[in-house]
This record gives sequence, C-alpha cells and structure tokens, in this order.
Amino acid sequence: AKSRDVLDKGIRKQIKAALPVIFGGDASTESATNFSFLLSASCFDQQFAVAHWLYPAALNQMASDGSSSMDNKTYATLVEIMRLCRCYSSILDLSLRLLQKPDENDVQAIVDTFIRHADVWASMDALSTIGETLFATHSLLKSSQRDSRVILEALSRPEYSKHLSPETKQQIEIDSIAISQGIQMSGPALGTLHPIIQEIRDLKDSVSLDEASALAHRLWEQFKHNSGVGQVIWDNVIQGVAQVEALSPDDSLRMEYVRLYSHFLQTFSRLLPLDNTLDSAVNLWFRHEDGRREFSDFDANTWMTISLFILEMVLQGCLTTSTVLSNVPYVAWKKAADLEAPSEQAETFLRAATLLTERLLLQDVPSQQAGIPNDLIPPLDLIQVQRYQTQRQKIYTGSGVKSLFGAMRNLVWLELNAHLSQDVRDESTRIRMALCQHHQFRTTAFRHLVDLKQLFVRSLSSEKDVRLADALRLIVHVDDGPEGHSGAPSEPSSEWRAVFAQLNAWGFSRASIELRLTLESMGSGLALTSGPTKAKAEHEIKGFMAGLFCRDLHPEETDLTAQVLDGLSGPVATQFINYGVNRLAELLENLEAQPLSENSVSHFLE
Repeated sequence: AKSRDVLDKGIRKQIKAALPVIFGGDASTESATNFSFLLSASCFDQQFAVAHWLYPAALNQMASDGSSSMDNKTYATLVEIMRLCRCYSSILDLSLRLLQKPDENDVQAIVDTFIRHADVWASMDALSTIGETLFATHSLLKSSQRDSRVILEALSRPEYSKHLSPETKQQIEIDSIAISQGIQMSGPALGTLHPIIQEIRDLKDSVSLDEASALAHRLWEQFKHNSGVGQVIWDNVIQGVAQVEALSPDDSLRMEYVRLYSHFLQTFSRLLPLDNTLDSAVNLWFRHEDGRREFSDFDANTWMTISLFILEMVLQGCLTTSTVLSNVPYVAWKKAADLEAPSEQAETFLRAATLLTERLLLQDVPSQQAGIPNDLIPPLDLIQVQRYQTQRQKIYTGSGVKSLFGAMRNLVWLELNAHLSQDVRDESTRIRMALCQHHQFRTTAFRHLVDLKQLFVRSLSSEKDVRLADALRLIVHVDDGPEGHSGAPSEPSSEWRAVFAQLNAWGFSRASIELRLTLESMGSGLALTSGPTKAKAEHEIKGFMAGLFCRDLHPEETDLTAQVLDGLSGPVATQFINYGVNRLAELLENLEAQPLSENSVSHFLE
C-alpha cells in the first residue's frame, strides 16, 4: 500500500510539473517532461491517473476561465501523456470539445492529432464522428470569414470523405472552389514576372516580419496572374537564404534571417489557391535541372542554413515532407550510389540529406532531450515533434511510401560505394537501421510486404543484391534488432521446419519473404560451376526438398507454398521439378500392387 501511495504521488508530481497551466503553476518557466513514474506504473494505474484525475482537472480548468480554450503547449503535452497511457478516448473527447470553439483554439494542432492517430479512430469507429465535427467546424469558420483550408484538406482524406454524405461532399467541393476563385480575382496583370526579384533577395536587410508580410501581399497582387509565380518566388527566396550564411557567423542571428524568409513564404503561400499550392510549385522547380543542380552545389555551411529553412517550411505547412524527401534525400542517395569517383560535393549533399531524413522521419523527442542541447534545428519542442510526426504519417498512409521503399535501395547500395568515405557510409548505415527499427516505418512496412518483396528480392547474383536481401531481413525480423545486421550478408537458413511453421494466414508474408530469400541464395550457389559454395548449396537444396516433399501438407499449406514459389526460375526451379517428379514416381511405385481409385490419384495431383 505504501509503494502504491508513493507511485501515485510521484505520478501526480511529475504531471503537475509538466502542466503548470492546469494545476496553477508558473506557466512562464520551462515545463518538465519526465514521466518516469507514469511509465513504470501498471496499465490500470495509468488509465486511472488520466481518466479520473488528469482529464477532469483539465476540463475543470477550461470551465473555470469560461473560455473553453487551451494553449498549444498544454494541448500538446496533454495529448502526449494520454498517448503514453493509451487513453485515446480522452484524446478524442478533448479534441472534439476544443473544435467547438475554433476561434479560440489552434485548429491545425487538433487536425494533426486526428491524422496522426487515424488507425486508432478507425478501430474505435470514430471516423464518422470526427468527419461530421470537422465539417461543422468548417461551417463555423466560414460564417466568420476565417480560413478553413486546413479542415478542407483533412476532409478530403479518404478516411473521412467516405463517411460523409453526398450533400456534404458537394458542399466541400463548392467551398474549395469558392476559396480558389476568391483568391484569383479578375483583372489585368500589373507587372511582368522576371526571374530575379531583388526585393526578395534584399529582404535580409530588414528584420521586420511586418515588412515581410507586406512584401508577400504586394508581390502577389503584382504577379498573381502569372502561372509560374510560385516557382520564381521560391527560387529568389532560396537565393536569399543561401546568402544568410555570409551575413553573420552568429547562429541566433542566422535563425532570425531564416524566420524572416519563412514568414514571408508562409504569408505568400496562404494567398495561393488550393489547386496551385507552394508545395506543388516547389515540386515543379525541382524537376528543372537548374533547381536540382543548385541544391546539390551548396557548401556545408550553406546547407546548414538551407536545412534549417526547409525544416521551418515543413513546420509551417508550406512544404510537405514528401516533397522534401523526394527532392533532397532521395536524389542525394541516388547520386551517391551511382558515384564513379570521389566527390566532396556529393558527400556534403549526402550529409545534408542525412540531417533532413533524421529530423523528418526519425526524431520523436525535442533536440534537447535527444542530447543536442545547443541545436537550433527543429524539432525544438513537443509541438514541433508532433507536427513532424503528422507529416510523416501522411507519407506512410499515402502513395509516397512506395517512393520511400524504392529510394531505400539506393541507401543500401551507397554503403557499398568505395568512392565515398567510410564515415559517410557508416552514417548512412546508421540512418537505414534506425529507420528500419522505427515503429511508424515498421507498421507501414508490414502492410506493404508484397511491394518490399518486389523491390528488394533479386537473384542474389551480385553483392548489391545480397545487401538488399540483408536489408529486407532487417525489416522483416521485427524482434531481431540491428545487432545481427551490421552490414555483412547474413546466412540464410534452409531448415524447412522453421520456415514452414510460419506458413499460415498470419505469418505468411514474412515467411514467404524469408523463404524466397533462402531459395534465391541457394540458386546463386547452384549457378556456380564448382567449389565449396556450390557443394553447400546442393546440400542445402537437397535437405530443403526432402523437408518439403516428404511431409504431409494440408490444402491451405499447399496453396500458400504455391504462392511463395510462383515465379521461381533458374537452377532452383529445375531442382523443384526434378525432385517433385521423382517423389511422385516413388509414391506411384509403392502403390503398384494396390488398385488405384479416383481418390488416390487425385491425392497425388494435389
């Protein structure tokens, strides 16, 4: 009883320190983020602390000031504590309550919460309720002439749109068109759009956010009828940001310059119509060779400033994580994998790509908690962490996930490129292993094992193919950890019992990949003319065939095995045919003295 009382007091003390606004503490001080007592408690104690003490206290605080509002920091901390305790019902109830007062709460943060935990809401059968509430909030914002594009974007996502009535969908489409038409006002163009806009490049001479906003509005009014205005604005901003490094060696001052340009672009992006966003303009800019070459030619110091700027743009919602990854890390990985001579520029580009990948796809705690106390690059607090997690979730639940899987092959191959320095290759290996162990990546990977199999399973005839197979094993073996995947090719197991024990509806995808990798490894050994590798492969395939054909298979196992072997070719396919025919002949010989019935014949044909 005493230890239980100590635990309860410890939980409450740590939560009170993290939420001073709710419990009457000093909101101006840095909030604590240590929840060791809560995390060490049982599931019952965690649920009890949230449902019967923390959440009621939060509701009482909201009711006491009569505003029904909550600041972003408090909301983010509450959601994180509830997530740690798996109290998703409380997260849902809190978020729906706050949406009833969209004028007083940050709608973006609430929508992000819905997107991050979409799978949970689906399992709770709450998607319909969320969709209806989002539409009601959109109607409230529209009636008060406030921007509701964040909600319209959320309502367009499949998980919500499929639960909306046809009338509601039609209204959403009408409202989206109305917003775009309202932005694209009629009238003649006020100026010719030139490649160089000196006002943007000179923005660094001012540190006034108001001046940056005014410039964004002025340029929009002047060039809004030019179709390529987004690309030109972005190009000039990049040129301006690239000059920041030369202006001051002081990190905090460079941060101010970056925020100035970020504020300018954020203001400008809000003026763009829904069907022609800044993100789409940046994508088009990168498709031109000049844009790609400009990014890959930055030096190391400039890249630090550019990386900071890009991450700020993702935080502000001006760029999506998918656009950043597709045009920086994926391109850098491809260049490094294909490198035919040492290149310091390529390594600088690759290091920048590693930084962006780590911050956008891997980091789940603020930089200070991650052991980077003096780092000025986001995420710097819990709000920013959750924002990146939301953007990350959009990749894993959208079409961009296949691009990520495809790009990871280049990440694997660059580790073999001897033209790159060892520390760069080691860093790439670390990033790949960390990504493969990340919970969001793993969850998504197991939903797309068929795609991974098509991308990573090769003939194993080269070192690149072997390394791909080893990378796939790291993804598939969720419990193995990275220790056994240090970069050296792993030894495949030909023990049929271990593999076929998993051939069921639950473990089929994972077992089929392991089996296919094993067979491809045997095939590469059998293709050799002679030597110990060929002898080992012949021994393994013999034992594998005996294990497969000399046991009784249920019809379900037979079907699953056939799916695994579909498309197999080369020496292994030949061995399968030969062994299968010989085994059938043996069985028929044993039955020569017995009359054959229709059932016995069909047994062999199965």
